[in-house]
Amino acid sequence: MAAENQDQSQKTEEPTEKKLDEARKKGNLPLSREVTGAMSILAAVVLAGFYMSSFSAIMSDSLATLIVNAHDIDVHTAQGDLRALAVGIMLAIAGPLLVIAAFFAVSAFLSVWMQNGLMAAVERITPKVERVSPIAGFKRLFSLSSIVEFLKSVGKVLAVGLTVAVIIYSELDSAGNATGYAPDDMARLMLSMTVRLLFAVLLVYVVIAVLDVLWRRFDWLRQLRMTRKEVKDEHKQMEGDPQIKARLREIRRERTRRRMMADVPSASVVLMNPTHYAIALRYDRGKTPAPLCLAKGVDRVALKIREVAQEAGVPVVETPGLARALYPLVEIKGLVPPEFYRQIAQILTVVMKQDRRQHRRKQHRQTFE
Repeated sequence: MAAENQDQSQKTEEPTEKKLDEARKKGNLPLSREVTGAMSILAAVVLAGFYMSSFSAIMSDSLATLIVNAHDIDVHTAQGDLRALAVGIMLAIAGPLLVIAAFFAVSAFLSVWMQNGLMAAVERITPKVERVSPIAGFKRLFSLSSIVEFLKSVGKVLAVGLTVAVIIYSELDSAGNATGYAPDDMARLMLSMTVRLLFAVLLVYVVIAVLDVLWRRFDWLRQLRMTRKEVKDEHKQMEGDPQIKARLREIRRERTRRRMMADVPSASVVLMNPTHYAIALRYDRGKTPAPLCLAKGVDRVALKIREVAQEAGVPVVETPGLARALYPLVEIKGLVPPEFYRQIAQILTVVMKQDRRQHRRKQHRQTFE
């Protein structure tokens, strides 16, 4: 008991959804036996109220031949007749008995289904050494759950016993007046008393079952509580180690930066601000509906973009206001927003004219050379 309290005192965190799902898959679910008991009593009430009259008639008809003609049967010479009579009786009552068994089977199934639904858990039926360990059994014997179970059993016996005593005491006068009843009237009286008794016990069991379901749920969550370290370890397992995730993000950024820098030489122009922002744009008439952003960056990345562009002969235009306004609105491999078409078109027009002049000058020099 002390060991359990010491272990539970360290588990201060509520179980995570992952921990609950793992418990469900293993068949570790809060199952109340009192619900099964209440459903069984409900089945007994239904059977007693709506089926026992028919069952009694079938039993009476089946045994009538044996009872009425009992003096004519010679047990020494009529073994075949006795065997046939017994088989006939068993066949006659087999159907009604199957109905009764089906009622109780369905009630047991519904009691489990209502609490946790249907779930197959092979691990629950797999043999384990700790289940037969005397030490583990001794610990369970003096655990909080065992103490609650003991108190609950005592309370259940007292509640049901008191209910039965009250019902029987209230029916003593009726039973005393039944001494002169005919057999059929006596049977109906006994059936009526049985139904009332079962119904009273059912009401007590419903209260017990509701309280037990609440306790089972609380105890189940209590046993699945986790330490802070377990919660952190599970979070790392699900989300990944923060250091590893940061490293992966850095690797992805570096790869994106390399691909971006490789595209800068194919740009039509690079817009600068003049050292804080850089945006590399490409426009191919007839191929793209608008200028396309090949690369962008700030501070050191911006300086690197300008360096690569200058080495590749890409025009670099310092437009502080345009670069600063365009940077947050355009994505890499994305098109320039329409509100910037006019300004960028003017810049591209100037750049293309300069490029054509330089191209003509180069051709002119080559001609004279």
